[in-house]
Amino acid sequence: MLEIKYVNKTKHNIDRYKIIGAQSLNRAFYYMQLYGNFKISIIFVTDEEIKELNKDYRDIDSVTDVLTFNDEDEYLGDVFIALDRVKEQSVEMNHTFKEELSFIYVHAFLHALDYEHETDEDLIEMLALQKDILTYEAEYLTEKAEIASKNSFILGLPMRAGAAVMLKNGLIFTGTKIDIQEKKIYAGAAENAIFNAISYGCKRNDIIELAVITTHVDAKVITSDSLKILQEFLGDDIPVTISDFTGQCMKLKFKQLVRLHSEIGDRNV
Repeated sequence: MLEIKYVNKTKHNIDRYKIIGAQSLNRAFYYMQLYGNFKISIIFVTDEEIKELNKDYRDIDSVTDVLTFNDEDEYLGDVFIALDRVKEQSVEMNHTFKEELSFIYVHAFLHALDYEHETDEDLIEMLALQKDILTYEAEYLTEKAEIASKNSFILGLPMRAGAAVMLKNGLIFTGTKIDIQEKKIYAGAAENAIFNAISYGCKRNDIIELAVITTHVDAKVITSDSLKILQEFLGDDIPVTISDFTGQCMKLKFKQLVRLHSEIGDRNV
């Protein structure tokens, strides 16, 4: 598990940036196949403060986007991020702010694991690894959802479904579909994943990502009842991936799923 501590030394509201951090850093954590309990600190600072740090520790008298001071053992280190510089950089690079900040998080995480780019070869290797991590997206969650789907209890129906949610602290909870039509017993995979997270202590806005896998890909795979439960725990911009067992998938934000669902209705998954 990766424990992320955030410190805000700016005037910005960092709630959104913390969610992006949880998504990016946990994705990197799982991609790099780290085992055990690790900690990392993210400190948001002003341009002036990061310039001072850059001068003191690197003898470079200019503003930079991020500085990583790695540690050892389970404590990976301190990461200083200048949000204003990251925003300027996103415009310069023609990226969205989320794309740029995600890149910064992953870049800093690799530095905390002792990756460096002192040579062109090292830079190429590190950038390739960052790209792999950033395109990893919800594959890991979907894999967990598929494992859960094998336990589906759907009496008399040749189908299965599974779901997985990731929390801010990196923990993942899965759920499977239960459907016994003759007794009118039904519980969707997504809502069961939520219930398992709640039993751990999950609260509103703790969930940062959802993946669902079933026999077909469309917004109808989540029922209206399941959607009501999800709306209590998922923010509008939380990424949702809906996949089938052939590898086809759709990726959208939760608010887009809600809108689509209102237009097309249920399919009881």
